Amino acid sequence: MTGERMTWDHEADHALLSAIMQELSPSQENLRVIRERMHTYGYTCTTKAITQHLQKLRRKDEKAEGGTSGSNTPKTPGGRKRNATITKKDGSASKRKKSAAVAASDEDDDETVKKEVKQEKKIKKEKEIKKEIKQEIKEESDEDVKPEIKEESDE
Repeated sequence: MTGERMTWDHEADHALLSAIMQELSPSQENLRVIRERMHTYGYTCTTKAITQHLQKLRRKDEKAEGGTSGSNTPKTPGGRKRNATITKKDGSASKRKKSAAVAASDEDDDETVKKEVKQEKKIKKEKEIKKEIKQEIKEESDEDVKPEIKEESDE
């Protein structure tokens, strides 16, 4: 391929992002930053949703490449049990309960980000309205000045 120019299309973009995701695994902090960036693009998602979607995309890519992803264990009949509480021998709650608290924290962060995005959109809209008003005032003042110049030139 030396000397040929690369043509970037949807498939090439996907292959590039797939290669990056296979080589680099984002940390939780990276995922939070990605979540915030997604919010600035107008998408609302949680850090957990991004993590799950990335896992889904990885599995899909592995499956498309002929590899096997996931375990060979059968799925639980009736689907996954959510928020199940498992206690350890020492009486402490399992990771599931702790992860629910982390998810709630992420949701709080998401709500804060949603409010910030909404506020930023409001400010942007206000700036646009002010700009339009200034433009209208300028146009009106230009119209007022033009007749005076015309009257002076008629004399």
